[in-house]
This record gives sequence, structure tokens and C-alpha cells, in this order.
Amino acid sequence: MKPLSVILVEDDFELGKLFQEVLEMGGLKVEWIQDGRLALQRLADVTPEILVLDLHLPEVSGMDILQFIRQDERFAYMRIAVVTADGLHAQMIEDQVDLVMLKPVGMNQLLGLVKRLTG
Repeated sequence: MKPLSVILVEDDFELGKLFQEVLEMGGLKVEWIQDGRLALQRLADVTPEILVLDLHLPEVSGMDILQFIRQDERFAYMRIAVVTADGLHAQMIEDQVDLVMLKPVGMNQLLGLVKRLTG
């Protein structure tokens, strides 16, 4: 069976590296992007099964990426997890995504993330 594809959009290097490692340990194929503009460019070309998205990114915000996704039918079945330190924005978008996690995120939460996104 082909592994599910994930685009991880996270600008924090240490956190992005940890997310990528845990997601890949969970059997997912991960492409990590550290910039909102580059994420939008990539999403114009590919349709991953899962998107793990930070909201505060350089160039283009995660909120703008969510708006782009919601206007394109290609992404109708994509699972979206938002991982952010911004509790206010997290509350605003929780009905638009599959999962919201507040930073800091621990290893057990990341493993739970994999299970929820692949289940």
C-alpha cells in the first residue's frame, strides 16, 4: 500500500524536523515546507492526503493557505491539522479543519496526531 502523502508547513526548524520524523515513523510520506508562499506554490501542483499547517508563517500566513484550500475542490477530502501557539486563531478555525493542536506539542501528542490523521 502506498503511504499517505503529507505536506508539513512549519517555519520553526526544530519543531518541523521533529514533526517530519514522527510523521515518517508513522508511515507517512512527508514533504516539509518552511514558508507560506512556497507552500501555496507547491499546493498549486500537488494534492496531498494530509496537510499539517502552522498559522504564523513567513511570506503567506496559514490562514491565507486555509482560504486558498477551501476555494479549491481538489482539496475537499484532504485532512488538515493545524498546529499553532495562537489559541485565539485556533478557536476561530477549529470548525474548518480536522484537528487543532496548541504548541508546545509533546511526543505523545504527535503520535496521537499520526493516529488521528491516518485513522
